[in-house]
Amino acid sequence: MRSEDYYILKPCKGSVGFTATPKKNIWLDLEVCAEKLKNAGYNVLDANVMLIAENDVEITVYRSGKILTKTDDKDAAKSAIEKAYGILIGD
Repeated sequence: MRSEDYYILKPCKGSVGFTATPKKNIWLDLEVCAEKLKNAGYNVLDANVMLIAENDVEITVYRSGKILTKTDDKDAAKSAIEKAYGILIGD
């Protein structure tokens, strides 16, 4: 997924992270996504309704394709989001 395929924003001024939301409706199979992330070297916690995964930056992945990052650095967030989308759904 390319950066023009999703919105990235900081949810609120005091938030420690960024959110990426796909512009088109998608649905992710979280079991499949957990395996893909594990195979790519992420530590993954399956919380049933979301995945919490960590590599360089902690991310939370939802079935809707929304990804939350846990970093104040926008460049690091964007990099983590692009890497995750690449693993989860490809280009």
